[in-house]
Amino acid sequence: MSNSIDKLAGTRLAGSRGGVLKTVLIVLIVLGAGAFWFLQNYPLDETAYYADELENFKYGTIGADTDNGMPVRVLAVLPEMFPEHLPAGAPRDYTAFGFVQEPGHAMPVGFSTRTRIVPLAGMNCAACHVGYIRLSPEADPTVIVTMGSNTADLGAFFQFLFDVTGDQRFTADAVIAAMDQREPLGLVDKLVYRYVIGQFRDAVQKRQRELAQLFVADRAPFGPGRVDTFNPYKLTQLREHWPDGLSPEESIGTARLASIWNQKIKRDVQLNWDGNAPRIQDRNVGAAFGAGATPESVDIALLDRVDAWIVNVPPPEYPFDRTADQATYERGAALWQEYCYECHAKGGKLNGKVLKLAAVKTSPYRLNSYTEKLNDLFNTMGGDAPWALREMTKTDGYACRTLDGIWARAPYLHNGSVPTLWDLLTPEDQRNGGKDHFYVGHAVFDPERVGLRTDIEELDGRKMFRFDLKLAGNGNEGHSGKAYGTELPDEDKRALIEYLKTL
Repeated sequence: MSNSIDKLAGTRLAGSRGGVLKTVLIVLIVLGAGAFWFLQNYPLDETAYYADELENFKYGTIGADTDNGMPVRVLAVLPEMFPEHLPAGAPRDYTAFGFVQEPGHAMPVGFSTRTRIVPLAGMNCAACHVGYIRLSPEADPTVIVTMGSNTADLGAFFQFLFDVTGDQRFTADAVIAAMDQREPLGLVDKLVYRYVIGQFRDAVQKRQRELAQLFVADRAPFGPGRVDTFNPYKLTQLREHWPDGLSPEESIGTARLASIWNQKIKRDVQLNWDGNAPRIQDRNVGAAFGAGATPESVDIALLDRVDAWIVNVPPPEYPFDRTADQATYERGAALWQEYCYECHAKGGKLNGKVLKLAAVKTSPYRLNSYTEKLNDLFNTMGGDAPWALREMTKTDGYACRTLDGIWARAPYLHNGSVPTLWDLLTPEDQRNGGKDHFYVGHAVFDPERVGLRTDIEELDGRKMFRFDLKLAGNGNEGHSGKAYGTELPDEDKRALIEYLKTL
């Protein structure tokens, strides 16, 4: 009897174990299927790939859409939800900040998309280096790829995000409702985005606290076509080295967004406005960090792909008819050789080298913002990493740049303080007609003075940005005097400008 009971108990135990194993197996299958479904619909890391080099430049990733990626579907609804935080009179999309928007894309040119559970947007090279001009106030914009944008207002864009995420109405419920109205969300979507929205708000508010010193009321705003190049590094990635913030001497580094076409003639020069990057990879990695990439996310292979493409992008041709006679062009070419060639032509002995501040006498703020301390940190922080900056250098002036496509690079000087070539050839105290301000952000071309018109206060119902020459960092001094052609007679200045149109 005892033996029979033992066998029965064993049978029951085996059956019980079998039932548990079946249950565990079913649970694992369900979990596996659930995980498979989730990863199919919410990939951990999936990047859009663009075979076409132009499309890759405009929308491909450089690594800024990972650690600092922003949820695309959240960004999409913010201009409609919070129009009062947009520039007055601006459309309710991201063209409000001077970005170029193309049909069929959720975000403007200059924003890549990477899916990490949800689609995330990050800036790339095109955010700063695609722009446009208008041939008249009534004309449609003519987009120019690889030009330094004269309309993208990065400061205003970030201020919008700061203001929106600090608004009491910015809640997960409100944002999800707006997203759901635009494109219906499933239950899982709503649960995922509830977490994502909170993370996004916290990240933006943290960045606002870090960059607060760059957004104080008495500081000159970046404005369209400009950005503070190096101070954000100090306040974010290298904040431990600046625990008390920026000193007054280094606190303003605002500079014009530069053109990057025709890089084949710029392979052996000192790059960046102050020539602090003799090595191309150092320039490229530094720019990627400025766009939001991190040491962990920056992608050297993708940066090299962009670099290999922009080598051969030609400068844009002057868009208006050139009606000057041959004698005028010949006079302009002779003046170019006499006054400009040495510094601004490939083959000139100073081209691509740094001209001391004591000689050029332009605004010193951008130069002073790149300090010896920052330079030392840059050159040592990468160790043996593939992205490591190795040859950054502190200089004592500004680099002499080639003038290819110079007609499309207004406003001029490193800080964008001179609206036209005519003003650049005018003595510094007479530039801009002696006025202490002009207007930017409209991109309306001035074919007479060659550059941007200064009198467009409003366009398409929007107030334009008032560039105040009195504010620190905005001065239009320097590059003035006999050696720079500002004492030439007007007839010679016009001949020289006619020649410059051909470069």
